[in-house]
Amino acid sequence: MHLARIEEQLRAIAVAVMDSLPYPPGENTVGEPGGIEELVAEFGGDLPADVVEFFSAIGAVSLPDLWNGYFIGPTSWSSTLRRTGELREVLGHGDVLVVASNGGGTLYAIPRTGEVLVLPLAGIENGVYLGQAREVADSLEDFIDGLINAATSGEWDPFDPDRS
Repeated sequence: MHLARIEEQLRAIAVAVMDSLPYPPGENTVGEPGGIEELVAEFGGDLPADVVEFFSAIGAVSLPDLWNGYFIGPTSWSSTLRRTGELREVLGHGDVLVVASNGGGTLYAIPRTGEVLVLPLAGIENGVYLGQAREVADSLEDFIDGLINAATSGEWDPFDPDRS
């Protein structure tokens, strides 16, 4: 994963989004690393390598003014969802770690196999997501690259579950 490039591009998007708004912006930030140990402990030793790498360098991304909003992490949020059993599994995909959300309530989760799943609003029962999840990226790196590419080219949210 090219973390220096990714971090630079995410910071540039945060600034560009704030500068383009006709209203006072939210807090568009790229946070410092922290909490990866808790995340690894919560998910276990087979957390996908790119997830460990990303959250070891970037603690969270908060872009409330990008499309309907995008939030990656923070690690404490992801860990809390698992620890409290709010969302631990997706039917047909097994054990997952929620790594991101959009401003509309959609979650993005990664199973142990490493792909990113979009989880549109649906029921969760005993920590199991009951809706129709679908793969939107092969890895966290591909997911973040997709967000960066769409944001910098002026395209709409590439992972919006309501788009066909």
